[in-house]
Amino acid sequence: MLLENMTSNEVKEYLKKDKVIIIPVGATEQHGPANPLGTDFFTAQYLAREASKKANIICAPTIPIGISEHHKQFAGSLWVRPDVYMELMRQYILSVLHHGFTKIIIINGHGGNSAFLKQIAKEIFFDKEIRVATPDVYEFLDIALVSKLFPGFIFKHAEEIETSINLALNPSLVKEEELANITKPPKAWGLYLNNISLPAHLTEFAPDGIVGSLENISKESGKTILKSAIDNLVKFIKDFRNF
Repeated sequence: MLLENMTSNEVKEYLKKDKVIIIPVGATEQHGPANPLGTDFFTAQYLAREASKKANIICAPTIPIGISEHHKQFAGSLWVRPDVYMELMRQYILSVLHHGFTKIIIINGHGGNSAFLKQIAKEIFFDKEIRVATPDVYEFLDIALVSKLFPGFIFKHAEEIETSINLALNPSLVKEEELANITKPPKAWGLYLNNISLPAHLTEFAPDGIVGSLENISKESGKTILKSAIDNLVKFIKDFRNF
């Protein structure tokens, strides 16, 4: 059930029997020369919508922009300041609470949003005594399954796993031929001096916009891990409803 497709009366009827709502969030930012800018929010939106069908809950509209300024040297990347993002999400959650939803799940497709979403969830809890769950997409992946399909995998950026997921979701948007010219991407995220992390533009440590391996890209593997992730998210929804 997509909130934007429902009438106000339909939402009222839903709230008589359930209080759960799921909100997908992500980012619009570069994912190397092969993957679309919408990768992060495409994935979160897909998982949220598919799980909402299976769990028979409402899925709210996606927020497709997040904390992505470190990608600004790549054309098309969009971002907002952390304080703006936090206020947007805070008001989004408060509007949902106003109508009577008390079980809110924000499924996040972009790692740069994670810390800010967790902080907002804490604020809401201590102010309203309402729990907001803010899991990242990758928390629903079956690690044993991922390890089998992507030996030696590292969750990073625009690498084999994200590319495989994109091939499963939006194959026409993936420019696989572009990967042939990629020099070996770094496996570590960030810029370090004497093991101390420093603020950095992504181009300083990943000139192609990719961090991680590109060795085991597979559309079928992408489909397999997405199916497993949906099942795990549905289980979480049911458990959260009863928590």
